[in-house]
Amino acid sequence: MSSIVSEPLFRRTMPLVHALLKQREIWLALVAVLPLAVLLRHAVVANTDVSWGITMAEKVLAGAWPYVDFIEPNPPSYIYLYVLPVIIARLTGLSPELVLDCLVFIVSGISLWVSGRILLRAKLLERFESAKLLALVMTVLAVLPAQTFAEREHIAVALFLPMLSVMVVRAAGGKPSWSDIVVAGVGAGAMIVLKPHLALGLAATIAMAAWSARSWAILVAVENWIAFALVAAYGAAIALVFPQFLSEIVPLLRAIYLPVRRSLPDLIIGRPAIPIWIITLVALALLRRSERYDRLYGILVAASVGFAGSYFVQGKGWPYHSYPMVAMGLIALACAMSERRAQARTPLERGGWAVVAGALAAATLTWMNVANSLTSLVAPIRQIKPHPTLLAITHDISVGHPLVRQVEGTWVLGAPCLWVTSGALWSRAHETLSPEESAEIDRYIAADRALMIDALRRNPDVIVIQKEPADWEKWARADAEIAALLKPYREAVTIPEMLVLRRGGS
Repeated sequence: MSSIVSEPLFRRTMPLVHALLKQREIWLALVAVLPLAVLLRHAVVANTDVSWGITMAEKVLAGAWPYVDFIEPNPPSYIYLYVLPVIIARLTGLSPELVLDCLVFIVSGISLWVSGRILLRAKLLERFESAKLLALVMTVLAVLPAQTFAEREHIAVALFLPMLSVMVVRAAGGKPSWSDIVVAGVGAGAMIVLKPHLALGLAATIAMAAWSARSWAILVAVENWIAFALVAAYGAAIALVFPQFLSEIVPLLRAIYLPVRRSLPDLIIGRPAIPIWIITLVALALLRRSERYDRLYGILVAASVGFAGSYFVQGKGWPYHSYPMVAMGLIALACAMSERRAQARTPLERGGWAVVAGALAAATLTWMNVANSLTSLVAPIRQIKPHPTLLAITHDISVGHPLVRQVEGTWVLGAPCLWVTSGALWSRAHETLSPEESAEIDRYIAADRALMIDALRRNPDVIVIQKEPADWEKWARADAEIAALLKPYREAVTIPEMLVLRRGGS
C-alpha cells in the first residue's frame, strides 16, 4: 500500500529536486555566505534593542499590558515582533535569540527568492552573473548587519525587497503578477508598520519608478494601496487596542524623546554612516561612469536617499538607523559589480573594485557592530545568585540589556532604563522651557522616579549602577527615598564604569 502512494509522490517531487540541484550558482552562493553569517551570530555581542524586545514579549505573554505595566517609547509592532520567537522557543526548548535568528534568515531567504523570481520573469536578471549577485546581496543582508541583526530596520529591508523588485519591473514597462503585487504591498506595508520613518524610502522608490517609466499611474498602483491599507489598519488597531500609546506615550515622546538628537554636522561627519554611504554612491557612479541612466540603479539610489532621509529625521545617529540607506547603496554597487559587461575590464581594474567593495563591507561591518558589552559582569552576577532579579540605574539601555538575559535573570523595572529622566535633564540643559513645559517635564521625572522606587521595593537580587560617563550612583544617593532602599545592598563588583550591588551579604 505504501509503495502505491509513494510512487506518484516520488515522480512529482524528483523533477523539482533535480531542478534545484542544477542551480549550482545558488548553492555556491549559499555555501560561500551562509556559514559565515551563522558563525557571526555567535561572535557578536547580543543586540540591545532585540534583547529588550524579547524581554517585553515575555512580559506580554506573562500577562503584562504595554504602556500600562511597562513603558516603551516605540509603537506596539516593536513589542509584538518578538512574541512569535518567544512562543516557538518555549515549545522547542531553544533560546528566543536562536529562534529569532533562524526566522530572520528564513524571511531574508524567502524575500530574496521572491524578488529574484519577480525580476527573472521580467527578464531583468539576464545581464548579471547570478551567483556573484546573489552572494553579494546575501552578504549585505546576512553578514554586514553584524550586531544590528534582527533590528527592525534590518528586518524591514528584507521585507522591502519584493516591492523594490516590482517597482523595477513597472519602471521597465512590465506587468507583475497579482501574487507579486500582493507580496510586494504586504512587505512594504509591514516595513512601515515596523518603522514608520522608512515610509520616506518607499515614497522615493515609488516616485523614481514613476519618473523612470514616465507613468504617473505607478503612483497609484495596487501594491501601494495594499501597503497603505495595512498601515491604516495598524494605526486603527493602535487607537482601539492601545489608546495609552496615543494618550500617554506620544506626548511623552514629544516632550522628552524627540528633542534629544545630534547636531547636523555630527550626523554627517561625526558618525561613520554618511561617509560610508557617500563613498558607496561615489564608487557606484565611478563604476558606471560610461553608462547611460538605468532604471534599476535609479530606483535603488532613490530608495537609499529616501532611507537617508529617515536617518536624518530620527537624528540619533545610531548604526541601525543608517542600515537601510547603506544597504540600498551596497546592493546597487553589488549589481554594478556583477554585471556581465563589467568582465570586459582589465583584471587590475576588477581587482581594484574588489578591494574597494571589500573596504566598504569591512567599514559597514565595523560600524554595524558598534555595541556596549558588559559580558565581564555575567560570571560575577551568576555567582551572586542563579536566575537573579535585576535592574539597572542608568540612562543607557545597553547596561541592562542583554545583560539580564545573559545571566538568565528577570528584569523588574517597568522601563528599559531611566531614559525619561535622562531626556528631561537633556531638555533642561539644551532648551529654553516655558513654565508649563518645565512643569510637564517635572511630572515625567516624578513618574520615572516612581517606576524606579517601585522596582527597588521588589527587592531585586542585583542592581547595576552606571558610574561613567554619568554618575548615577550620585543621583541615587542624593534621593533620600532611593538611598534608603539601597541600604540593604552591598558592593559585589566594581569596574570603572559600573558598580554591581547585591542584596544582603557582608
